[in-house]
Amino acid sequence: MKPNPGASDVTGLIPVGGKSSRFGSNKALHRMNGVTLVERVHAALSAVLQDVRLGLAMPGDVPPLPGVPCVYDDPAGSGASASLRAAFRATDASWILIAACDMPGLTPVAVTQLLEARREDLDVVVALGEDGAMHPLFACYRRTCLGALDQHAAGESRSMRRLVDSLRKAEVRFENRVVWNVNRLEDLADPGTDPPGPPESSTPGRDSSDQEIRDRLSA
Repeated sequence: MKPNPGASDVTGLIPVGGKSSRFGSNKALHRMNGVTLVERVHAALSAVLQDVRLGLAMPGDVPPLPGVPCVYDDPAGSGASASLRAAFRATDASWILIAACDMPGLTPVAVTQLLEARREDLDVVVALGEDGAMHPLFACYRRTCLGALDQHAAGESRSMRRLVDSLRKAEVRFENRVVWNVNRLEDLADPGTDPPGPPESSTPGRDSSDQEIRDRLSA
């Protein structure tokens, strides 16, 4: 799949600044069948979008995908909404499509479906699972929500769901296996997802191109 020319005003964003405390190690670098979680998500986004960036907690953090452009949380270390805010300030994009690094079931088709639901009267298009659960970390945010992001940064709550509920939104429903996210290591045994491969140590680096990764995931 080639990048969608109709999405030239969209930047992809993968926040990777979380502490992964429930997982026990940096889950962005955990390998499933030889491919790290963040590589899977990056491959899905870069198949559709020309500009995909990583959101790091603060300058000096080591990016899990060398060579991929980064933005830094604003304020530093304040979570996904801070990465989103930083991405708007670092780019001229009209929309930011955010995807959590721990969603191994994401596909280019799902990314395209989210993009196609954008409208001029919306601030955000957000994914829902089959059960109706909202997934604000697989969503497409319009620059018109920047004011709400500034208010969110100044407040005490870091709830992305609360932020989305304050915006003009549309919802796109996906199968649970597409929007399923990994919180704990044992989650990788979920029967609705690809079975994990044998445990491997994970260190920063890119052994494969995005196209090679997509080919391996579709095999």
